[in-house]
Amino acid sequence: MNARALALACLLLVIGALIGYSISASKPPVYHTVTATLLSTTTKTLELFITLIQTLPTTITGTAERTATWVSTVTTTRAVTTISTTTFTTTYVVTKPVTVTVAVGVDLLVDKDYYYALLSFLSRANRSIYIIMYAVKYDPSEPDDPVNILLYTVVNAYKRGLDVKVLVDDVTFSSYSETIDYLKSSGVPIRLDKSKSITTHAKLVIVDDRYVFVGSHNWTESALIHNHEVSVLIVSDTVAQQVEEYFNMLWSEGRAI
Repeated sequence: MNARALALACLLLVIGALIGYSISASKPPVYHTVTATLLSTTTKTLELFITLIQTLPTTITGTAERTATWVSTVTTTRAVTTISTTTFTTTYVVTKPVTVTVAVGVDLLVDKDYYYALLSFLSRANRSIYIIMYAVKYDPSEPDDPVNILLYTVVNAYKRGLDVKVLVDDVTFSSYSETIDYLKSSGVPIRLDKSKSITTHAKLVIVDDRYVFVGSHNWTESALIHNHEVSVLIVSDTVAQQVEEYFNMLWSEGRAI
């Protein structure tokens, strides 16, 4: 209800009360009491309406429209960049199962140590000696050449009845023919690797199915005495067996000389 309609209602209420009072003047006293009560109530109601009207603006023009304002609150979360460390696992694919065995003992043989250790084990061998060697240089003109001494020991083991086999690369056959001649003339079984197109660069000696010498030493005077070379002695029946399987494969594929 707007202010204008409210004022008009109050005016009509007052006029009605006055008319009622005028009429009551000619009526009995009881009616006068009722009329007075009605007038008193009307007066109080009128005072209430007046109080309400006074709280309203004095001038109202046009139509008031309620306007609602919405405030949209946007919460922004700061992006946090997390730097994590990723561990990459490399998977190696092999063509056959690989067994890793802890050796009973491993001795590092640096430079000349290889020659003296190998000579000792060859001299005391009592079952077998298997050799794969890239280069073996026998020098007939120098009896004290360390390679000659190793070869003398190998031939002596063969003559004592041990199982001795020697596999060499073509570089020995083409560059050090004296080596081939000496071993063949002593009866020691010797073969070349599978093909001229294959390089057998291994330096491997297996003694008595237990002691494995492997590393960088060729059987040349330079490698045994002068060069910086590193090899190891592995003492293990299991490792020796695995290496012998490799030796036997190369031996079975080798070329006779």
